[in-house]
Amino acid sequence: MINFAICLSGQLVRLELGSKIQNLVVTNLNEGFNVSLFVHLDSDFKNPKAVKDKERFKPRDALFGNFSAVQLRDMIGDDVLRQVSPKKAKGFKIFVSLVTPQPHDYTLTNSMIPVTKVKYDDVRADLYD
Repeated sequence: MINFAICLSGQLVRLELGSKIQNLVVTNLNEGFNVSLFVHLDSDFKNPKAVKDKERFKPRDALFGNFSAVQLRDMIGDDVLRQVSPKKAKGFKIFVSLVTPQPHDYTLTNSMIPVTKVKYDDVRADLYD
């Protein structure tokens, strides 16, 4: 059995799920593969980041703006389960975390790259709690 791990990262305010769920998750499950979906999103709605057009992503337009990690996990899980057979659905796992980034100052020494640990606390939702 082939196992896939898919990571979706970015901003909750800019999240577009439809084609990602259909093309990456459902397609692979229907092929008989196991899929683990990891969703890690910036939940900061006060300061959405836009690459070119500052007016493109507004908090009022966010589809999932009021979703908690648990609600987002359940919505994605329900969507996937509607599109695959119960047997194939057993090969699906989802993990969701919504985190507001915290600025950090680092002093670089040698050639090491600093890494920040993510605090999950109550913002993490696993499909199998």
